[in-house]
Amino acid sequence: MKILKSLFSLQAVAFAAVFLIPAQTAFAQIPHREEITIIAPYEPTLPEVSKINLQPRIKSEESSIPAPQIEITPIKINVKHTTEAVQEAPPPLEQPDVIYRNHIRAGFGNYITPYIEFNAGSLRNANYLVNLQARHLASYGKIKDYGHSTFSDNMARVSAMRFFNRFTLGAEARYDHNILHHYGFLKADFPDTMFDTSKDDLRQRFNQVGVSITAKSNNRQPEGFHYDARLAYGLMNDLFQTTEHRFEFGTDLRASFRVLRSNDKQILGVKLDVGTYNRTDSLTTWNNSLVQVQPYFKFKYQEYELKTGVVLAFDNDTSMNFRIFPAVEGRLQLVENRLAVFVGADGKIQKNSFYSLAHENPFIQSVLEYKNSAHKLRFYGGLQGSVGRRLDFTAGFSNTILGSAALFVNDTLFVPFNRFAVVYDDMNLLQGNVFASYSVSEQLRITTGFDIFHYTPDREDKAWHKPAFRAFLEGWYNFSDKLAFRAAVNANGKSWAKVFDTNTSLYEPKQLDQWADISFGGTYRYSDQLHFFVDARNITAGRHYYWYNYPSQRLHVMAGAGFSF
Repeated sequence: MKILKSLFSLQAVAFAAVFLIPAQTAFAQIPHREEITIIAPYEPTLPEVSKINLQPRIKSEESSIPAPQIEITPIKINVKHTTEAVQEAPPPLEQPDVIYRNHIRAGFGNYITPYIEFNAGSLRNANYLVNLQARHLASYGKIKDYGHSTFSDNMARVSAMRFFNRFTLGAEARYDHNILHHYGFLKADFPDTMFDTSKDDLRQRFNQVGVSITAKSNNRQPEGFHYDARLAYGLMNDLFQTTEHRFEFGTDLRASFRVLRSNDKQILGVKLDVGTYNRTDSLTTWNNSLVQVQPYFKFKYQEYELKTGVVLAFDNDTSMNFRIFPAVEGRLQLVENRLAVFVGADGKIQKNSFYSLAHENPFIQSVLEYKNSAHKLRFYGGLQGSVGRRLDFTAGFSNTILGSAALFVNDTLFVPFNRFAVVYDDMNLLQGNVFASYSVSEQLRITTGFDIFHYTPDREDKAWHKPAFRAFLEGWYNFSDKLAFRAAVNANGKSWAKVFDTNTSLYEPKQLDQWADISFGGTYRYSDQLHFFVDARNITAGRHYYWYNYPSQRLHVMAGAGFSF
């Protein structure tokens, strides 16, 4: 589950923020819409939900030739709340009379959960955009029978963009400070009078610093040269002497031209992603580099489209490796701009760093073995289209051969066995997915998605902590220009944990039950400057387990207000 956010105009901030309930988010696209969501302690993100294109077009990133992605922008660790959660109902369509430079909002919820956020930015300007953002979110409540489970997240970010005639420059600096506790054990089994299970013993702290610069061409001509480049540095450390440095560079160079007498343009390009990683823990030092080059050619003629290329990958995690992957896709528009079918095959190397593993599971050990995962070969296909202006949908399937896929298992070296180690296994992944968005009216929109997974590991008994499915259903309703609502259901299929039985001294599979999280929220706009919100999560008050022995908080309700000035 990764989460990015771009710079934005303050007009969008002041307008959209009036109607958005708080939710902890990562970077979003213009218009800027910040939200806070408290649902469960350390409950992971469902990336499929947040990546849904609410108005998908025939040209889809889901099925395009994938470039090996380099995460060059610091992303907040997903600790006790989703970083990309259900969005609040959209604001009314009319434009505000006054644009405000600043917006502040705050809220408070049960489990002693304070929240405050501040945004400031430049007003309308054709030459530049500047934004400052700061946020604090914490929870000091307890989860019955389990260890100390408080957390605190703090973030500060400044970003800027400068627009020139031929190109745009961007820069960003961000700092994240996250505190959590490894509460995944029953206190009755490990009392702090006999074991090191006090809150100080359970504490973990992550510091993250990230800076990045970007350059992008502004060539609006259908033919010509285009480029998009990113350069970034990231630093991450924790409370147990683990430090990681990341240097990453990515670029996409492409030229558009016509080879036939038609309006269809052809594209010849190359994508380059380079990353070097240095990490030091209490025992050793690791160095790893990853380079992926993808030359590609896109040919389009009327309803036919062909993308062809290769991925040349070099990495040196535990040994020197050079691999070649295909990157091909065919697409046929059955109904022009309405319905298309596509098939393809590709592959890539996925880096596994301290940053990426801790972002997926913040309860990991600080001393780990690192291997990059290989998507050796993925076959995929699907159908994508729209019905009128109201319904958009995508349905697809894929079969992927994975090498050295990272799985999380409970560590057995240190009592109370509340942290996770990483094991690697080759496996086959069969996946199917369906996403749809339906705009009933300008006031009501509904989206839904379903992913089903079938893993076949080579050595391990199960694909540990990988759910059988993920699904969501969410809706937004603008009742009036003053009142808006949203509701959502997020579901997770059963998964398995690898648990050590102290009686038999053997590892045994332990099933984690499937669960569904129902949430509801509302926003009241008192004026252009002032709004109030309420947000309720996990309405059924069930305990959800994504990681073994880490239950979620039960019913959580937050209320607050926002003010623009």
